[in-house]
Amino acid sequence: MTGEQRGQRPRTRVLVLANAALWCLYFVLSAINSGPHGIVLIPIALAVVLGITTTAQLLLHLALRRCQIQMALRTALFFAPTAALVAIALAIPKPSTPPNKIQPMPSPSGSYILRVPIEPNPGYNGHKVWKVTISDSSGAVLYKDDSSKCVGWLNAYWAWDDSDRAWLYNSDNGRVYFWEFDGTNWIKTYWGYGKDHREIQREIEQPDVLYPYDD
Repeated sequence: MTGEQRGQRPRTRVLVLANAALWCLYFVLSAINSGPHGIVLIPIALAVVLGITTTAQLLLHLALRRCQIQMALRTALFFAPTAALVAIALAIPKPSTPPNKIQPMPSPSGSYILRVPIEPNPGYNGHKVWKVTISDSSGAVLYKDDSSKCVGWLNAYWAWDDSDRAWLYNSDNGRVYFWEFDGTNWIKTYWGYGKDHREIQREIEQPDVLYPYDD
């Protein structure tokens, strides 16, 4: 083995590690902005992507190790598999956000803004939960559901009705809640279970878009 060949090996390792670091950074940033299901799938996707790109890079290295090519061209070829995967990912159409997952979500009158972030609830053993948060049109927070027990690792869906009531469907237990302004405060009310099991006397109907499926 020549000194030149020995000198190529550390550079190859550096390129492999640089590729792995870039993908790790990308998936960490993706995890920060993803929902609970995305956080579960991201480590699997990262392992698959690193396996594909690293294998392709090492095979490319074996094919090129006897070729006398400039380092810049070699580096560009080395990252070609990563560039190809990025191009494919960008070319795939991204699914649109469902109407019952939009954030921020303006109310029909435009007076209020609904957000449902995942935040810790100290009163619920510190679990991260979906918290209904209602702001005015300027962004000032008017209400936050600090009593929420809608766990953040499962899905929740939300919507406004035509009377500026905010609704939330908890997929964990099927419970449905709504929030309405009584002139002074925002009041949280348990509506019932699922689409048809109303447990309050008032005849208030849920908005049609609240659920992730159609019956």
